[in-house]
Amino acid sequence: MQALLPVRVHISVHKWSLGLFLGTAVAALPFANLATQSQLAAMGLIASALIVGWMLIATLFTHLCGGDGLMVEAPWALGDFYAMSRFPVRVRIANSRVRWPALFMTAELHTSANGQTLVSPPIFLGRLDPRGTVDFRWLITARMRGAFELLGVRLKLHFPGSLGTHQCEAAFSHTLLALPAVYRLDRNVLETLKGRRLAVGRMQASPAAMEEFIGVRYYRPGDNPRH
Repeated sequence: MQALLPVRVHISVHKWSLGLFLGTAVAALPFANLATQSQLAAMGLIASALIVGWMLIATLFTHLCGGDGLMVEAPWALGDFYAMSRFPVRVRIANSRVRWPALFMTAELHTSANGQTLVSPPIFLGRLDPRGTVDFRWLITARMRGAFELLGVRLKLHFPGSLGTHQCEAAFSHTLLALPAVYRLDRNVLETLKGRRLAVGRMQASPAAMEEFIGVRYYRPGDNPRH
């Protein structure tokens, strides 16, 4: 097991959630004055109190079960791979807290290719127990050969209805090399390259082939691209 990296926690407040919270609280004031006189006003006051109370409880759960105490293990990935082919990347997340779990977590992997930052599809996890670990796995495809860098992972924890979100970031620098793409030739192409082709139920020589073909193998670093 590799060393665990601490995460940087940043708390962001949702403007629409804060606006809904304040608007509901202000709208409850007229209902409070008329609650003793009208049954409809009493029901409105109860509904407003439920909405405000739920948002406060959800915010408390986000604070207690957020990103504080999360640790990230350096990613595991292959050293080199071929372009246009998928390769796995695994990132392990650990919860170092003793009592509180991490709830409603979303993980994103940030990569870079040719100076352009790429964000992987998010992976959702509902609960990470105290002292527990979980492995997030992505299948990455590099579109072209060259340097491919794993920048870090971003975690977001948000209890439904909370006023804010815990955003956690763990940075790591892991550079990989994407080798030139490897293609598998069609069977007919292989037969043509070998100087033989199937025609009218018999084998005959192909004039297009120079009978100088020796064999086919995968590209190796250092080979002449013309060959």
